[in-house]
Amino acid sequence: MAALACGQHDNYNAFVRKNQAELGTAFRTLGTYFRRTEGAQGQRQLDQYITELANSQSRISIDRGSFFCNEQGPLFQAAMAANGPNELAQVSVTRQVHQALSAPVCPAPAPRQAPQRSTPAR
Repeated sequence: MAALACGQHDNYNAFVRKNQAELGTAFRTLGTYFRRTEGAQGQRQLDQYITELANSQSRISIDRGSFFCNEQGPLFQAAMAANGPNELAQVSVTRQVHQALSAPVCPAPAPRQAPQRSTPAR
C-alpha cells in the first residue's frame, strides 16, 4: 500500500529483491495453511485474505491521512535493515503492523513419553 500511496516503489522493489526467498516461503506457507484449514475452498479463502489485507491497509492509509506516508519511510528502513525472517517478524511486532488474519496459536506438542516396560505378573 505504501508503495502505491506514497511513491515508495523503489523501496518496495528493493525490499522484495532482498527478501525474495523469505517472501516466497511465507506465501507458500500461507497457501498450505489455507488448504489445510479450508480444504477445497483454500485457494478462494487465500485470495479473499489477500484482498482483505490490501483493503485493510488501504483503510489504514485513509484513516492516517498525511501521517501514513511519514510513518512508512521508517518502516521500510527498519524492514530493509532486518536480516532474515526472525528480524522481519520483530519489526512487524515492534512497529505494530496490522494483521488482517487472526488465527489461534497452536498449542505446543505434548512431550513424548518413553514407552513403559511391562513387568511380568507374579
